[in-house]
Amino acid sequence: MEKVVLLQALEKKFGVDVRETVKEERARLVQSQWERIADQASSILIMDLVDTLWEPLKQRGIVAYEVATNDEKKTCLKVTRCLFAQLVEELKIPKDWGYDLYCQDDEYMVKGFNEEMEFSRSTTLMEGYDCCNHCYRLV
Repeated sequence: MEKVVLLQALEKKFGVDVRETVKEERARLVQSQWERIADQASSILIMDLVDTLWEPLKQRGIVAYEVATNDEKKTCLKVTRCLFAQLVEELKIPKDWGYDLYCQDDEYMVKGFNEEMEFSRSTTLMEGYDCCNHCYRLV
């Protein structure tokens, strides 16, 4: 909550460029982190991403999801619970900042993990939908 209050104060004083700077820097940091993870992985297929990212989150109770589509080229997950979205709501953090600080990372995780993998999503819990629909596709 403290970070969001500070970011909002900076945005109020310096304008929307603060938000764009935060988003750009997070994107760079997250992509770089997932490039390092991929370098250490024995395989960088879709299920490797699911096993590396989603399974630990599920086991720790941070998310709940089910696999909606799964084949060699495409996997879609239906995320029905997310601790980050819950915290944003409970702490009354503006959802746009919640999205920028958490949900935006997904695209850059995928870019870092495997450049030949595409990511798409049209709904998020953070935005008030009933699920996040993460889809990964090898191109």
